[in-house]
Amino acid sequence: LKKDEGLFQGSRPEILLGTSIDKLNVLLGDKLKGAVVLTHDESARHWRRLLNDYKLVYGVREAKGLEFKTIIILDFFREIPSSLQKPWRELVLGRAPGDFERSQPLAATYLKLLYTGVTRCIEKLFFVETKSSTAGDASMRWL
Repeated sequence: LKKDEGLFQGSRPEILLGTSIDKLNVLLGDKLKGAVVLTHDESARHWRRLLNDYKLVYGVREAKGLEFKTIIILDFFREIPSSLQKPWRELVLGRAPGDFERSQPLAATYLKLLYTGVTRCIEKLFFVETKSSTAGDASMRWL
């Protein structure tokens, strides 16, 4: 297949690596006020508490079907299970084996979640990773 090309030119996502919770709280109270924070569904409550009970924290599945002006995808890659960190890196860097889908079926679930999260955004997309991870580092290089 030939390389996939988008129909529209848009801005690239912003990437914030090693961002502290305090810094993120400041941003959400000022420059990113009103931004929706998306994370893994099982982490949404945890992040809502850490972000001073910020009301606009949702799990990706919870936000399915909705659209928002500004999206922050928070620690998506770091929270991918440890068993998928290296396979995810290999996929992102184009080094995955030909039988990747069969050998790593859970990865497809995370790819679909990432797609869902990204496509909730209308204007501004941010990837925020609070700590380094194998999958996150590779994904940020790719972006």
